[in-house]
Amino acid sequence: MSEVVKTVSKTIPCPLDDVWAVMHRTADLSITDGWRTIKRTSDSAWVGELQGKHVTCETSFDEANHTAEVVMHNSMKRRTVDTTFLKATPAEEGTEITLTTTIRGGAITMFMLRLTGETGMDQLSYNVISNIEALCTGGEAHDLSQEELEAIAKTRVEELDRELNK
Repeated sequence: MSEVVKTVSKTIPCPLDDVWAVMHRTADLSITDGWRTIKRTSDSAWVGELQGKHVTCETSFDEANHTAEVVMHNSMKRRTVDTTFLKATPAEEGTEITLTTTIRGGAITMFMLRLTGETGMDQLSYNVISNIEALCTGGEAHDLSQEELEAIAKTRVEELDRELNK
């Protein structure tokens, strides 16, 4: 099994306490965009479904370090599929959020990641951070639609096509 790790950071103009409170609502942050939530068991745990496959998402928190780790397991809980690690740090202009995503999988998963590329992973990660900011300021979280996800993949395929035809 292979894995890809991607880290992004962004400072948002929200106080650390507000960000930390929202980070406890990981089920609202669209961490598993593309997966349909079929059962929400708490603010930080849920079951998702994509093309007939189920994944269980559970979050653990480190209060002292303002970190949250979302672990996604396959339906049998035999192996960890993906992890998302969130960290909130005080910053001069608000709070810096660092999000590290680790995606694990076989050849097909790695091929699909190559299609969406870093741009796709960045867009998914920045969507999570934007959702934290929106929820901190009284707004609503935004789930990337299937159309948006397909547009990300289409853009990447076009980029690969241009690279191959240089």
